[in-house]
Parts: sequence; structure tokens; C-alpha cells
Amino acid sequence: MTGLVLAGRGDAGTPQLVLLGVLAGATVPQIGPLARSRSVALARGSGADDRVTGAVLSVEGTLDEVSFVLGPALVGVADALARPAAALLTAAALPAVCGTAFALDPTAAGTAGTAATAPSRAKPRLSGAVHGLRVAMVLQGAVFGASQAGTTALTDRLGQPDRRPWSMRPWE
Repeated sequence: MTGLVLAGRGDAGTPQLVLLGVLAGATVPQIGPLARSRSVALARGSGADDRVTGAVLSVEGTLDEVSFVLGPALVGVADALARPAAALLTAAALPAVCGTAFALDPTAAGTAGTAATAPSRAKPRLSGAVHGLRVAMVLQGAVFGASQAGTTALTDRLGQPDRRPWSMRPWE
């Protein structure tokens, strides 16, 4: 992520920025699924029934959705108060710091091997639905990225690259 920010602030071309963006996105740890699997393993390991496990997943899912709502809002506030690069680096630092703390938490040791079964030599076959979901997620990311790129290009073309879209008025 740092490389992407530095390249964006420098004179890197579009292909380099795309490559760095893909690498940055591909290396972000999926903390949500890890938290769900750990919480289920902890609940089942303590002898909880399915209702408690369901409640644990419900709370975790709610917190996950709240992070999807608050995260971009907080990055937007940081962007408005500081520079966009600072907001992006702060957003990258949070999963790095908090994700590492989560991975190193002592509860991780208590869940090791609880959800896994004996390793199988056969490769599982993924259904077509899984591949369809993968394509849909890539396309969704492309739409969000293209929207942001379009907004950035528009404000640059208008000669006001630091303007925020929500503060632009047609009469200004």
C-alpha cells in the first residue's frame, strides 16, 4: 500500500498504478472470515449449543457490517482533514496493526485444528457458483474503482484536483 501511495504521488504511469493496486488488494488479509471461524471454534470448544453459536455469528456479522459503513466514512473524514495519501496510509495501517494483534491473540492457539479435519490429498472441486461469485466481486471492485477514477479525472479536468465531489456546486 505504501508503494501504491508513493507511486501515485510520483510520476508512475497507469499500468504501474494498476499493478500496485492489484498487489495491494490481493495482499489484504481477510480478517472477517478469520474472525468468524475463530469465534465459531471458540463457541463450540466451550460446549455452546447451536443457538449460542448463531448468536455469536450474528454479533460478528453486525460488527463486520458496521466496519464496512464506518471505515470508508472515517477514511473520508481523514481525507478531508489531512491529505488523501495520509488517509490511505492510515486505512492501510489499521488492518496491519489490528490484524497482526488479532493473529497473535492467545485465542488463536485455542482454535488451531478445531475446525479442520484430516488433510485430504484430493483437491476439492469448486462449483460454478463459486467462480461466478469471484467474477462478480472482481466486477464490483472494477465499478467502484472506475467511479473513483472518473471522479478524480473530472476534478482534475476542472482544474480543481483537491475538490471533494460532495462540495462541488455547478454554480461555483
